[in-house]
Amino acid sequence: MDSGVFKAIPEDDSLPLVSLRLLVPPLQLMSASMWQVLKKQDVMNYWKVAEYVSLVMDMVPELLMYKHRTQLNLGLRARYILELCRNEQVVEPDFILSHLDKIKPQNPALVDRKESGEEVAVNFLELIKTLLKDPEERQDFFSEVFPAEYGPQYDSDLQTLFSEFLFRLAQLLPVPDLDQTSPNPKE
Repeated sequence: MDSGVFKAIPEDDSLPLVSLRLLVPPLQLMSASMWQVLKKQDVMNYWKVAEYVSLVMDMVPELLMYKHRTQLNLGLRARYILELCRNEQVVEPDFILSHLDKIKPQNPALVDRKESGEEVAVNFLELIKTLLKDPEERQDFFSEVFPAEYGPQYDSDLQTLFSEFLFRLAQLLPVPDLDQTSPNPKE
């Protein structure tokens, strides 16, 4: 075996910038995994998708408009929390309430007060508290309101927002081809 192929990079030589692009595919693999969660409507993993979106948006805040970022994050988290409430096996209210604390947006001043993410979060918090306290209200909500407000159109809207997120992420970090990642022999 030719030992010259696996030469160690001397400490004073840094990797060429194009080699760092090799880190992009794991991000795209993660994005594809998150897309599958939404396509399969695996609601119990929506919180993880929201965490992924938050992580990427913290690194690249201009990727989506604030309004779309808030709608995507709140939408995914709200649907997850509602699924916990809807579940036949009663989840501890403290567990659900601990998740509710995490859905408040960090910068509510960036959104119109009419459609404030903070206002939506507060209203949602009140709804969840009501659902946890009142079994009759909970049954009515999940039989009448939930199918209309959080049904197929809601899932479609989440998928649309997430696909826009993925599209913009792909524009920001295109996958390099082999020629772009290989060191140039002329250098």
